[in-house]
Amino acid sequence: MRRFNSSFEDLGRAWEGEIAPGFGARGGGRQVEMPMTVELLRRLGLIEEF
Repeated sequence: MRRFNSSFEDLGRAWEGEIAPGFGARGGGRQVEMPMTVELLRRLGLIEEF
């Protein structure tokens, strides 16, 4: 993690919220903002694509 200037504590700081309506869509879904990019999480071996 030092190589990426991050710590594992940073992984616990995800934000989640409801998607607002806009551009004719009703919204209402859930969105999650991760503290690191998906590519970085993949390179760290914390997630993988199936």
